Amino acid sequence: MDFGQVRYFLALAETLNFTRAAEVCRVAQPTLTQGIKRLEDELGGSLVIRDGKNTRLSELGRALRGHFERINETRDLARDTAKAIISGEQNELNIGLMCTIGPRVLSRFLNTFRQGNPSPIVLLHDVTL
Repeated sequence: MDFGQVRYFLALAETLNFTRAAEVCRVAQPTLTQGIKRLEDELGGSLVIRDGKNTRLSELGRALRGHFERINETRDLARDTAKAIISGEQNELNIGLMCTIGPRVLSRFLNTFRQGNPSPIVLLHDVTL
């Protein structure tokens, strides 16, 4: 599995049309179709159901779509982080935590923070009194 195949699948999942998905990915339609086929072969099942001109996600495709979206987001985050570090714009956020802060509170905070601030490196430190 490679990032191109993930990108092809996500474009196809969004458009449900091989030709439009290829246009979105700026590749030839046969290239996209072959990439989807290789991904299906690797995963051992069909990601899409092709019924004439009607294309829809299979059960496997629907189940994996969210995972592929996270892979794509992580790739984008890695690329953005690399650019920030190379350009000298990378920042660190140091957070001191006490054991009384539950993991749910911290997890929600970090998820919300990361959505608006993908670049800083977040460092967590155990703080005892």
